[in-house]
Amino acid sequence: TYMPYEGSKIFSTGSIEIPLEEAGNFTYGISTIYNDINFNIEVKYSVFDFCNFKHKFSAKSSGQDFENIADQSGVYHNMNFEGVDFSFYFAKGSVQSNSATQGVKFGTTATPVETIIIESINDFEFDGKNQITDILVLGDVGSGTTCDLTIFVDDINLYSTKISYNAISTPYGVCFDSLKEGKIKIVLSNIVKSVYLDYIAIRVI
Repeated sequence: TYMPYEGSKIFSTGSIEIPLEEAGNFTYGISTIYNDINFNIEVKYSVFDFCNFKHKFSAKSSGQDFENIADQSGVYHNMNFEGVDFSFYFAKGSVQSNSATQGVKFGTTATPVETIIIESINDFEFDGKNQITDILVLGDVGSGTTCDLTIFVDDINLYSTKISYNAISTPYGVCFDSLKEGKIKIVLSNIVKSVYLDYIAIRVI
């Protein structure tokens, strides 16, 4: 809302609402008795908000994800995230702790985990839906480092990037132009210090 004031005169636009699914570029104009002012507005939607499968990782306290396996590196662990069966692997080191801003910490400077692999046991399906449109990983790495993130569906490499230090959980991932079906595999590699995992989030339709 734009409300310039001059003496007793107030010129107000009121307000407008743009539905989230109508993301895009818009022009909105304000007219006063003096001139017309046009604003260019870019509306973006959050891919994370649209993901219907979301799992927030939790560390070593009772009842949390890594309660019994925090020190069991080099082994594929069968785990259940939001009703979906996954295998979870970290090559070395151990699960450290929860960070309020970055996620669950894996490894240390002295003993990095090197590699983490998260893979669905079966073709990914959630809430009766199996056509994958988006896969996200939210996390971070230790200060001054990076690690590689690769996302596969049915062992086909569909996305690769580097995760860089941000001091806060940051989303990385892929939005597919065409729907995918199959097993999902997420690989974090070349971890030279600590790495943090906050969420994995997947949208299926």
